[in-house]
Amino acid sequence: MDPDHHHSQHPLFISIHLTVSFLSFVGSLFMILVHFLLKRTQNFALYLIFWISVSDFILSIGRLLSFLSFFDSSIFENICQFQAILVNFGTISSVLSIFCVSWMLYTTVVHGTTDHYARKSKYLLFSLGIPALLTIM
Repeated sequence: MDPDHHHSQHPLFISIHLTVSFLSFVGSLFMILVHFLLKRTQNFALYLIFWISVSDFILSIGRLLSFLSFFDSSIFENICQFQAILVNFGTISSVLSIFCVSWMLYTTVVHGTTDHYARKSKYLLFSLGIPALLTIM
């Protein structure tokens, strides 16, 4: 990919992308901090939302890294692979983490399952292990 590719894009698109990526970064960071500061209000759904926030935080860092190339185009070549790893892992992990929340809600409402903590490692393996494996491959 041409290192000057980002410079040829429309400034409005660049502004929107930067704004959305920054808002995602701040929102994810806020949810991560809330998770650690409000331990007494946590339940399993909020635990899974914490992992969605971690995934989105990783994804937003990956998206924000593209803006370093505006300051020094040689940086683009050096961080491109690292950025791809962050974006790939963050995207897949976010989707699978949201699936875990949906599955937890489905099993709670339809099947009456209430002991989700017993499946905690399976949820984490699914939402973090599969994206890690796919990113490595």
